[in-house]
Amino acid sequence: AQGFISQNPTKPLALTVQNLELATLNGLTGGQKLEGRLNALGTISGVYGPLVINSSLSVDSLLMDKVLIGDVRGQGDWDNRTSRLAVNLDVERQSQHVLTVTGTYAPREKEQQLNLTGTLAQTPVKLAEPLLNTLFRDLRGTAVGTLRLTGRLAAPTLTGNIDVTDGQLTFLYLGTTYTFSDRIRFAEDRISFRDIALRDPQGNVGTLTGDILHQGFQNMRLDLRAAFRKLQLLNTTRRDNELYFGQAYGTGTAFVRGPTDNLFIGVTARSEAGTRVSLPFDNTATAQQASYIKFVNRNL
Repeated sequence: AQGFISQNPTKPLALTVQNLELATLNGLTGGQKLEGRLNALGTISGVYGPLVINSSLSVDSLLMDKVLIGDVRGQGDWDNRTSRLAVNLDVERQSQHVLTVTGTYAPREKEQQLNLTGTLAQTPVKLAEPLLNTLFRDLRGTAVGTLRLTGRLAAPTLTGNIDVTDGQLTFLYLGTTYTFSDRIRFAEDRISFRDIALRDPQGNVGTLTGDILHQGFQNMRLDLRAAFRKLQLLNTTRRDNELYFGQAYGTGTAFVRGPTDNLFIGVTARSEAGTRVSLPFDNTATAQQASYIKFVNRNL
């Protein structure tokens, strides 16, 4: 910091960040590993009169979990008359503009603090992982579309549509990785999937329909249905789940419902070649107490 907190508007206080390696902040980023070099400048004047705040930032070669996001450039200017911060953010990757965010942030408003529009043009899907990391990991692919971010900063509302190309995700609870290319719809309280074709690493295909319900990306609940043929349905080790683990392939239908910390998964399917699922005998007592495992005797 350098300057003055003064009644004289011509004597601003300047706050500067120079060449900060984002990797040094990885202990504070909730699991995401960031890389890149941050530079930022903010000036404040008129503390005792009309407040003036101007800020700019840049991040060179921003990476999230080794995925290149791009070079980030941003500008923010405070409007005293409306008590809003005007935001202009641009992300460039490989000499192409992949994301532009414009709009305002009004911290003094109770409900409508955010009014931002994002234009996506081959934007890395990885940017969405912090919002979805209770369900998925290893997001890949690029997206095209327009999204609006409104509501409160603590519980934002995201609306719009994006078309994903070469998409990939890993379902945390099953350990399965799927690829897809399709449209994803964002409404005020949900993310919707409509007959999205999923492929496992062996090229087997399934179809996904349903919603991820949320309240400002909190209290997430799933209501998903799938039909599939020879699709990989489980890919875990004992380290992931000591009650049951292994590889499972199946043909049939399934649904996933409930909050992320208490999911109910129902499957009506026949197993396919390659299925190897273990239920260790040393955990039988524990398994008998688990409400989601039902022991049956078919007298076979």
